[in-house]
Amino acid sequence: MRILQVASEITPIAKVGGLGDVLMGLSHELSWKGHETLALIPFYGLIDTEQLIPEGRVDWFDTEFDKVKQRACVTYYHTHNNISIGLLDTASGYFRNRQTIYGDGDGIASFLFFCRAVANWLLTTQRQIEILHVHDWPTALLPSIYQILSRGKAPFKSVLTIHNFEYQGRCDWSDIRRAGIDPLDFSDPSILNDPIHSCANLVKAGLLSADVVTTVSPTYAREMVTPEEGQGLHTILAGLGKKFVGILNGIDYAFWNPEIDTYLSKRYSGSQEMEAVRAAKLQNKARLFFQIDVPLLPDVPLIASITRLVKQKGIYLIRDLFAQAEELNVQCLVLGSVPEPDAKQAFAELDRDLRRKGRGAVFLMSDEAFAHRVYAASDIFVVPSLFEPCGLTQLIALKYGSIPVVRKTGGLADTIVDVEESRPTSNGFVFQSAQSTSFTTAVTRSVDLFKNKVAWDALMLRAMRQDFSWNIPGNQYVSLYQSVL
Repeated sequence: MRILQVASEITPIAKVGGLGDVLMGLSHELSWKGHETLALIPFYGLIDTEQLIPEGRVDWFDTEFDKVKQRACVTYYHTHNNISIGLLDTASGYFRNRQTIYGDGDGIASFLFFCRAVANWLLTTQRQIEILHVHDWPTALLPSIYQILSRGKAPFKSVLTIHNFEYQGRCDWSDIRRAGIDPLDFSDPSILNDPIHSCANLVKAGLLSADVVTTVSPTYAREMVTPEEGQGLHTILAGLGKKFVGILNGIDYAFWNPEIDTYLSKRYSGSQEMEAVRAAKLQNKARLFFQIDVPLLPDVPLIASITRLVKQKGIYLIRDLFAQAEELNVQCLVLGSVPEPDAKQAFAELDRDLRRKGRGAVFLMSDEAFAHRVYAASDIFVVPSLFEPCGLTQLIALKYGSIPVVRKTGGLADTIVDVEESRPTSNGFVFQSAQSTSFTTAVTRSVDLFKNKVAWDALMLRAMRQDFSWNIPGNQYVSLYQSVL
């Protein structure tokens, strides 16, 4: 099949969260399975093209923004693992002038312009695709915009994947008009009406116009059709019936794999003897603590969190737990971007407290290489999300032998089985209530088991050998694509 993936980010060149990892991993898997796949994103100024291999091809075409004709282009590259990537920009450098992916310049209007430009590119080049797969609110309106501009039935089928239903692209009607699209151009303009606010809702329009809608885990799909998690659109989702499915995300073991990870001081794998795995993790931990200038305490577990420090991720549960590091006799490390000033202050204070007591540190940033080293060094990995569509960090942690402690929600519930269930797939610790006492109890259970080296080694080995690759979800997406053709 010929598949076009259109999104706002892709790892490693433009990443904020899990969406970037998913686009990279799914595109890689589809290509490996023999499908002609192109991933298309804006050509942001932050993109380091040194990480890409140019193909020497550029498509030029005309588009429009703010009632002004724009000359635009798609430049073709591929990655070192042979993912084909297109970067879209204008002759004036509209996207290259952006130094962030979200929250810079024209906000939502800029992604509507991106959608308009992609539609113009498809029409001008007459690119032959069978599946147009769009991701989240930034590209949800693309199939509709194409339909309006082409004035006819699209020659492809469209798939919309929701990665986080909290973000729906609510915007003013004027944002849509800036992309040269009048809401009245829609065959049914009401599909844009937000069910709660007096504004447009891009995700709602995407749900009602896509040929099929997916989300990133089966449990999250069930949660999304409830009033509590449906964000005002639960009845629309329920009405989609079999057109709405949950497919669990995978992770790309070509990128997340301690056996081949070039960022690590010492590589290791689940096929080794556990003595060698323990020694490698200890070497990675010692190197990491030397780098962060914190004394390493012997035989004390390192608990880590790598996350965007936003409310959804249960960050105040993390803060309250890590404040007890001395009482729990653990060391702690947090790595994450922090958009909220209050959270930034809270975690800066936690960093000072942890460092003063020699119990760890907090790093308020995004750093790919550092993240790999934290996974390898940590013993326990916490994900106390209030809600979590899928979660990739717990899957990465498993591969690196860092045992997850997670709240039972969304994709966390689909991937982590509590050790007390004594099942062959038991791989971590699970708690129900989004309360500090419940979270602390689960972490205490993990710390207690850490002291039992035989039981902990068996748990680590089981975790590292589990398969959460893109193979199975890749097959599910291929079947889904074929079902709508």
